[in-house]
Amino acid sequence: MKVICAMGLLFVLGCAHTRVRQEIPIEEPKISKAILGAGDIIDLRVFDEKELSGLHQITSEGYVRLPLIGMVKISGLDSEQAATLIAAEYQKKYLKDPDVSIFVQQSNSRKVYLLGEVKAPGPYSYEENMTLIAAIAKAGGPTAQAAANRTLVSRTQGGKQVRITAKVSDIGQGEAQDIAVLPGDIIFVPQSIF
Repeated sequence: MKVICAMGLLFVLGCAHTRVRQEIPIEEPKISKAILGAGDIIDLRVFDEKELSGLHQITSEGYVRLPLIGMVKISGLDSEQAATLIAAEYQKKYLKDPDVSIFVQQSNSRKVYLLGEVKAPGPYSYEENMTLIAAIAKAGGPTAQAAANRTLVSRTQGGKQVRITAKVSDIGQGEAQDIAVLPGDIIFVPQSIF
């Protein structure tokens, strides 16, 4: 009888120490459009017009120089707005109903900055719907000395500096929600005290 009671007690104690992982609801990602800016490299494609298609870099003043139509200001527009504007310019004198597409090849105008205990600190190009984990992965991940659960994300919102503390290790283990990163964010992974 004592053996059965002892086994039952061990079973109950063993169950009491079982860790239950909390399910975290995943939010649908918000789709946002990239705004073009100085330094960005775009792939401009005009359907059936190879000589008008190609890679172009947006100047510091926000313009691209295009065959036949010259300088067109596209900074501050998203890629669809810029394609519509360029199609309208080509239609004025040269093409009938041109089909223009723009793909961002390299976003140099929008950066996130990774500092501290990451393997490759520095500025990185922002990607649409980028998360904190994706940004840290671009920098090679945290170092062995990192206190990843004390990561700070600094950003400017409404003219004020805002700081968010993020538990990167917990996010990586699925125990916390990932955080959306915005262009201009500064991500600092501190060093562990131990």
